[in-house]
Amino acid sequence: MSTIEYDIVGDVHDRADLLHDLLRLLGYDRKLGIWQHAEQRKAIFVGDMIHGGGQTQQTIDTIRGMVDSGNAFAILGNHEINVLHHYRRDPQGKPLRELSPRQWLSHEDTYVNFVLRHPEKWNQILDWFETLPLWLDFGVLRVVHACWHEASMRKLRANRMTQELLCLTAHESSQRRALANITKGPTIPSLWEEDERPQRLAWWLPTKQGIRFLNVSLEHFADLVGDSILSQEELSYTYESDEPLLFVGHYNHLQHPQAAILAHNIVCVDHGVKTLGTLCAYRWRIGQQVSPDHFCAVG
Repeated sequence: MSTIEYDIVGDVHDRADLLHDLLRLLGYDRKLGIWQHAEQRKAIFVGDMIHGGGQTQQTIDTIRGMVDSGNAFAILGNHEINVLHHYRRDPQGKPLRELSPRQWLSHEDTYVNFVLRHPEKWNQILDWFETLPLWLDFGVLRVVHACWHEASMRKLRANRMTQELLCLTAHESSQRRALANITKGPTIPSLWEEDERPQRLAWWLPTKQGIRFLNVSLEHFADLVGDSILSQEELSYTYESDEPLLFVGHYNHLQHPQAAILAHNIVCVDHGVKTLGTLCAYRWRIGQQVSPDHFCAVG
């Protein structure tokens, strides 16, 4: 690593105003239009930069300026991947994948207030998304949007959304399931066909052979998952206790810093900017014990 101090920033979701407040709190200043830290700390953005706050251009300008100047890293989340699939075209000129009604609700404000008004700038943003990795591995520190799962990463055979991977993951395939594992987290289907959202596995919890899904699910809706037992594949998502420190976003229901420490080596930095209006970051230095004292938040 070129530096041993990082500020890992949670899902921004178009809230450039909160992002600027948070950067100031963390000690960053804007110089010649680029946010940077006097002590050469770097920010890491965990994905889901867009959708929610109506400040798409300001948000991407800030993050891209930091990344392109070497003052930050950024990875893709499920929201960026959704729009890449929707706006990239197949040979017939149709979207590789249409947004679902639920995904459209997230995207509608961006579409009306930014895409229609600034199509060239939007295409530039999409081009930039394609240059970003899906995960980061610095040896002692890892970052992924939802779940670190090496079998899924190997299945993708690429750490960014190449044209080939966009096409492979636009429709049902082993690559699409692998991409969903790392950007949305592992799930099992709901027993209700009307329920669009599958039920999510709290993959950071200890598991063992024969454990019921209900005991390690985030929703705990028995009527949606029945009495299902975790399969061998579902057991494979466990992140071992001796693996490097891992940072994730995505799970915005985690509202308290203590709750966001998922394990001694797993930390969630999404504290619900869309639901609670809180944007947070974790200040990391090599050799430090994980602690809720290292969270900073605004909003």
